[in-house]
Amino acid sequence: MSKMLKRTLKWTAGILITLVAIVGIGTLLLNTNYVQQRLLKRATTILSERLGTNVKADSVSVNLFVPSVSLYGLRIDDQEGRPMLKMGEADARLTINSLWARDITVERLEADRLEALLIKAHSDSAANYQFLLDSLAKKPNEGKNKEKKSKKLSVDLHHFIVDHAQIIYQLENKKTSGSVALLEVEQEGEGFAVKVDSLHFTTNNNLPRKNANRPNKGWFDAGHLDITASLRCTINIAKSDTLAFSVTKATISDRKTGIDIKDLRLKATSNMKKFWFKDIALTQGSTTLNIPNATLTKQPSPNNKFYFETGVVRGSVILRDIARPFAPVLQNFTLPLMLNVQVSGTQDMLRFSNVRVSTADKHLTIAANGQINHLREKHNLTVGFDVNSMKIKPGTAEKIIKLFPVKRLMMKQLNLLGDITYKGHFDVVGHSESFRGLLSTNCGPLNFNFTIDNEGKWVYGTLGSKAFRLGHALEIKDLGDVSCHADFKIDISKPRTAKMRQEKGGKLPIGTVTATIDDSSYKKTHVRNIDASIQCDGAVAEGDITQRGKRRDLYCHFAYTETQDASKLKISDPGIRFHKKNDSLDTKNSSKNTKQDETDGTKQKKDKNLLKRL
Repeated sequence: MSKMLKRTLKWTAGILITLVAIVGIGTLLLNTNYVQQRLLKRATTILSERLGTNVKADSVSVNLFVPSVSLYGLRIDDQEGRPMLKMGEADARLTINSLWARDITVERLEADRLEALLIKAHSDSAANYQFLLDSLAKKPNEGKNKEKKSKKLSVDLHHFIVDHAQIIYQLENKKTSGSVALLEVEQEGEGFAVKVDSLHFTTNNNLPRKNANRPNKGWFDAGHLDITASLRCTINIAKSDTLAFSVTKATISDRKTGIDIKDLRLKATSNMKKFWFKDIALTQGSTTLNIPNATLTKQPSPNNKFYFETGVVRGSVILRDIARPFAPVLQNFTLPLMLNVQVSGTQDMLRFSNVRVSTADKHLTIAANGQINHLREKHNLTVGFDVNSMKIKPGTAEKIIKLFPVKRLMMKQLNLLGDITYKGHFDVVGHSESFRGLLSTNCGPLNFNFTIDNEGKWVYGTLGSKAFRLGHALEIKDLGDVSCHADFKIDISKPRTAKMRQEKGGKLPIGTVTATIDDSSYKKTHVRNIDASIQCDGAVAEGDITQRGKRRDLYCHFAYTETQDASKLKISDPGIRFHKKNDSLDTKNSSKNTKQDETDGTKQKKDKNLLKRL
């Protein structure tokens, strides 16, 4: 849109200067209204012939004493007769240095009520303004026998103002429109100062918003923007091979999308192949970021048009500031986070290096590296991060969980875990998110690997530990360390779970768990080789427990309706199953640590006591 605005303003300035020059020079000789209107008619006729379309202007006024030229009611149609460019009024104050030398200085050129309609029916068809570009690029015909070329008219523009402009650009069925209350360009030394007030920019692709009927998706949608912006910029050098400018103040907001850039500042230089940026400062809501330097390089590859990299980005981040545009789940995340990161990439890839995130009190610290691939391919986008280290103090984990709209279960047990450290990896591939790694706590280590399937709406994975102090975590004094591993699959589909809740009630998770306890103890009883399986429909969880022995197995069935009250756990169908002599369990599945019973009587007595404890 900025390119289209720049082109439109360039065309407008070029056309105005041409008309002003033709009319201004002609009226130096005769300052009469009749002659001025005749000259205006002649000027519009010449311009119409050159453009090959209709050009009209209502009237012109020339003041030779200032001197100044005012043009009213300019209209230029495209080649299909549609009004392409309209302007209510244009005023120019001139200084004619030498008429014979063909030098004119435009001290001030002001255009009011500018309207432009730019149309491109198809991506492979010519735009309605292409003829204007072609005609402005043509060189005037020269006589074959002319030995000496006439000197071109030199026009120097010092101050250019556009007051209330509106531009509409339409590509196929996609519409982009913009308006500006004030655009001012003023010469300062060898450069220019640019001022833009109340720039309004909208897009409409005539499709539903991407978050339609998807409340968990952010509001940002490039096909539906409604941006208001202002800008203060200084262009120090503007040549064909050199550009230097600085943005001293810029604001960008889109209330519906949630973009709220309160301040943007930067300095830049370029050789038109590479850009160098420095002193970049950005404020989005309550988030502030500072980037000491960055580069943007044009690439010859058709697939990767540019490559960029930054220095160390430092700042204070409030995740709530990106909640509405990108992640509504963060809408209550007001905890300030300190951020250090280096970013590089292309239009298809982003790489994050040396990521450091922490709270001000260092109760949470994260060190990681990651990459996002296939940015322009919605269905192939992948995210991968290696978390080299994450440390969190007691209380901070609960504080962070409270910032999310989720049920807060077992918070007391979470605090009993003490200091938590994590090292691992997570991936986002298509509609699934995978997490794996080692979680170390005061109660022992936990290895986990689980996946969130957002398409099938399941969470599944494994969890295990060689020595976890389960008794300490659950505040069961006589329960010792546990060596175990488990596989689980939980249903997270809202329609499926809602249907089950309606039919059967209950608040339990819906899914299955299979677990093996390799070693555990309760009071003075040591228990090994216990297999458990649980199936839950949301209302009732049912399962079977088997304690495998060398010559016999103990088993029972159990059921419960809630996890907060152990007295409601029901045990049924206990039993003992003896192995046959040729049973494969004698050689393959027996535990070396199980003691051999001395007699059948003592064996059965101990088995019954153990079954009661289970």
